[in-house]
Amino acid sequence: SAVYFSTQFYHTTYQIYAARNQLLKHHRIYIEQARLANGYHSSGMEGVLASTDSMPAFIMTAQLKLQDALEHGASAEFVARLQLQIAIIVKNESVADSIVANLNTFTELSASTLNDIGVYYFQLKQTEQAGEYFQRSLQRDPELLEALYNLALVKYYQHDYSQLKSLIAQYLKREKDASWKNAARHLLETATMNSENSLH
Repeated sequence: SAVYFSTQFYHTTYQIYAARNQLLKHHRIYIEQARLANGYHSSGMEGVLASTDSMPAFIMTAQLKLQDALEHGASAEFVARLQLQIAIIVKNESVADSIVANLNTFTELSASTLNDIGVYYFQLKQTEQAGEYFQRSLQRDPELLEALYNLALVKYYQHDYSQLKSLIAQYLKREKDASWKNAARHLLETATMNSENSLH
């Protein structure tokens, strides 16, 4: 019935998007960090979470909404991906590890999920594994800009500057967000300086 459908929608889709909006509204990604999928804003150079002593309220709100959605039959992968984003944001390695292990049992993962698993490995400084997931993400969806930026970031840390330049060139043609374009240009300039310095 229509009442059942609207109640189900409220407890699943609505809760998932409300949780996602909480994260997007309050969390920013610094340009030396890998980008989570969903369109998070850039915050320029280095920084830390505003609150490190206790769980930020927006995280707790998002977690409750995701739990509600899961209990009412929402897409397990979508919920798990947002739960992984939360674990990455608050740097809870054991929870993130458990979510990644669960996600890897799924037969097929979306490009966004593959990207976010890559972000998890990038946070652990496992650039090889991170790069593999970013590449798999781009194979699934060549237009996922977060994965393209992240793969360039991996090449930067691996000192593979020629690959980085090629990836950034592709990225700059597609990215519309001015702050993320600036972040990519900054990455390219730093890589160019490092490359020139290594020749001297």
